[in-house]
Parts: sequence; structure tokens; C-alpha cells
Amino acid sequence: MFKLIFTILVLFSTVNAKTYIGCGESEKNARDELAKSIYVSVNSSFEKNESVSGDEIQRDMKNWSKQSTNIKLINVQIETNETVVCANIKTEDLELSLNGLVAEVNSFNISNISKNHKEAKAQLLKKIRDCQSGIYLASVLDKNGTVSNLNRKMQLFQTRLETVFAQSIRFNLPNQNLKIYIDGNRERYKINEDIPLKIGEHQYTIKSKKHCDISGNFNLEVENNIIIDNIDLEDHLYPRITFTSNKDKQFIKFSVDNKNLAIGQEHIFKKCSGELIYRAEYSDGSYNDVEDGKIAISSGTVKDIHLEFLSIGDIKNLQNQTQPYKSGERLEFLYSYGYAEDNQYNKDTHNISFNLLIHKRFFRYGYGGMLGLDNFSNPDIKILELYYQVAVQFTSFGDNDLPLRIGNSFSFIPYGGVQFGVGYHEYKYGDEKIYQYPRTGDGDAKKLPADYDIFNWKRDLIVLKPIIGIDFILSKGFAIKIFAERNIFIDERWNIGTGLSVEF
Repeated sequence: MFKLIFTILVLFSTVNAKTYIGCGESEKNARDELAKSIYVSVNSSFEKNESVSGDEIQRDMKNWSKQSTNIKLINVQIETNETVVCANIKTEDLELSLNGLVAEVNSFNISNISKNHKEAKAQLLKKIRDCQSGIYLASVLDKNGTVSNLNRKMQLFQTRLETVFAQSIRFNLPNQNLKIYIDGNRERYKINEDIPLKIGEHQYTIKSKKHCDISGNFNLEVENNIIIDNIDLEDHLYPRITFTSNKDKQFIKFSVDNKNLAIGQEHIFKKCSGELIYRAEYSDGSYNDVEDGKIAISSGTVKDIHLEFLSIGDIKNLQNQTQPYKSGERLEFLYSYGYAEDNQYNKDTHNISFNLLIHKRFFRYGYGGMLGLDNFSNPDIKILELYYQVAVQFTSFGDNDLPLRIGNSFSFIPYGGVQFGVGYHEYKYGDEKIYQYPRTGDGDAKKLPADYDIFNWKRDLIVLKPIIGIDFILSKGFAIKIFAERNIFIDERWNIGTGLSVEF
């Protein structure tokens, strides 16, 4: 209680005194109390002349009494007795302290501030504190001109401080020719350099002569330093497309988005989204052919587009290949794998077929037969079928009467139809050979094969098979085919196979 009463008496006694005193339990406390005693005088001076420093300084002074001071005071005297430590300073020493602060503030050249934003921020904050300290002391000493000068200096430092940021972003990227823009501003930054920015959310855009614009967002916190180095520039290159053709480029007129380009080389398109529309016209003097289309693009797109054109020679060659299918006879040698569903007595088979077919424009028809076994050494199942085949074939289309094709040299002819005739399918049950067998849907399907003593001509004799297939033409008289067929009646067997078709 004694210390508190003593301190209060000292504070009130120094308001108009030439010596300022502060006492406490330690030297630090004493210096803090000395600062408070100076504050009392500052506050009194400010109340007498509010125009001296302004509202901002007033708010700062009201908070100052709660804090220790950083004012550089010259010739502070420390006195210690058994119960208390006191610090005091004379008015003339306050003037010396003020003169030192003013000289230090006036000698600071703001144009020589450090280029490092963190160091620059520290320098400016120090000078602002020096200005504040000088304003406090000048107020005590009733030097209004000095207060005004320091206040102007402080405003100058604070304005500059608003442009200094201790947080930054850096783009570590391999390409030296990139241009970086932040938040849509025109100022251009380089890679591998710190870019100081204010706190908060920002947007960046990276531009170059070889890349689509690269955009993104980032958030900067206080004194945070972000490095962006995970951008794969290859993913952002302008689209690159190479156009090639099966014909001599001197006979091809080619354009993309109505701009004439050359065939046979890579083209770079400075368009990063949407579609490219291309058109190529081939003319050899006897025949014209056109290829056109659209290409979806995005940044980093790399494509090869091959343009296939028909010449008079190609047309004649394709027409020659399909001539036997338009009017002629062909012999087929086929292998198929047979599979019967839902039959515990039946087994898979290997089948050989022979067909002699007549081709007339969009139709094919003729005779055939098939032999099948489940194995060749000791077969349990034997199949024999004789049939007549009728099918529709898709021989040619368009003005030039050409077949469906892959490229300009590999054509194919799909077909679909039916086979009908008679057949004999022999099965083995134990040691007995039979041709009747249980099947789902039969009225007596639960009986054993040995119990079947009634001949069912539709179930046990009739061949009726839908068929589909494709002939791949390798030359005028030679083709490879694939096909699939299914028996509607006899054991409902699927046959899937391939084989040769030759001109007969």
C-alpha cells in the first residue's frame, strides 16, 4: 500500500515539475512508471491543444499508460533504497532525447528502404514508433512545431507501410519466358522471384507464347510465403495437331477454321477450348473426294488426324473386289464351335461346314452341310446337317457403288439370313446311342433319354437356324469371314465360327 501511495504522489507531483519520476519494485517497473509520469504530462498537454496531434495520436496516448515505453531517454537516473527503485529524468534531458529522435527520423531517407519487404516493414514500423515517441516528448515540452513535423513524417511512413507486404508468393517453373499477372493487374512478374502481396485471396494468370493461359487461386496469410512449383507446363501447351493423308499433298486443298494449311506437318493452334473445323478436298483431275470434320480441343491437346481419300484407281479396285459378291459363286470352308444350353446329356462340339453359294447383288443363297463331333477319338455326340441358305448381303452403297470399308483398301460385307433343312444329332446315354433327349419345355422333360420312344420330327429332325456374319475381303477371289448361328429346334445349339470364302 505504501508503494502505491508513493507512486501516486510522485505522479501527481511531477505534472508541472522539471523532473519526472517513476518508482517501482524493480528498475523495469521504475522505468514503466517514469513513462506513465511522462504520459500524464502528454495527456495534459494534448487536452490543452487538441490540434497538436489529432485523434489517432490521442487514441495511441490513451493506450500508452497501460504499456511500457520504448522511448529512447537520455540520462535517466536510477535510485534505489530498501523498499523501492526510482527512475527520474530532467526536462533538459527530455529535450536531448527529443532532439535525438527528431534527428534520427529526419535523417531517414525513405527512398533507401530495403527491397526486402520484411526488412522494409521492420524499418518503417521502427520509424513510426520513433515518431510516436517524439510526439509524446514534444507534447510534454510544448513544442507544437515539432509535433506537427513528426506527425507528417509518421503519416508518410504509414502510407508507405501500406505498400509493403511481409507475405509473398513465388512461382518456381522451368520456362524463363513466362509472364505472371496477379489479380488482373497489368504489372508483370517473373518466375523464381518473390512477389509480395497483401493478406487474403488472390488470383494468378500465367501467360507465354507457347502456352494457353494458366490460372489459379491462392490465399496468403500473415507473413506466409507460398511456392508454386507443381504446374506441368506440358499440360498447358497450345493444341498441336498433325494432319496426314494417303494421297500426295500436292493434290489436296486443306483448311482449318477457313485458314489454308499444309498437309503432312504439325500445326499449333492458339485456341485453347472449343472445336476446330477442318475440310480437305482431294482432286487428281479425274475424281474429287472430300474429308471434313470437327476436333474437340483443350490446352495440351496432341492429335494425329489421318485423312483417307479415294482416287479413280481406289474406286476401281474396290469395285473389282466386290464383283464376285454382286454376281458370282463362292465356296466356303468353315469351322465353328458348338455350344448347347441347359442339357446334361449334350456336350460342346467342333464343326466343319461347306457351303456353295450364289451371289446376286444384295442376296446370297445356296446349299451347305455341316459335320460335328465332341471329340475325334471317341465321340459321344455326332452331328450331321444338310440345309439351304438364304441371306441378304450389304454389298455396296453410294454413287460409286462401293462396299463398307476400313480405310480405302480393306472392305467388308455384312449379311444376315436363315438356314433350313434336316439334321441328325446323335447322343450317347450310358452305352446306348440315341437321337432323342430331354429338353426344357418338353412335356416329358423329366424322363430319361431311354424313355423316349416317340419321334418328334420338329425337335429331332428339323434344322432352322438364323445366321449373321461378315466377309472381310482380302482380294477379289478371297475373303475371311466370321459368323454366328443358332438352331431353333435340334438341341438349340449355338455355333460361332470363322473360315474362308473363295471365288468358285
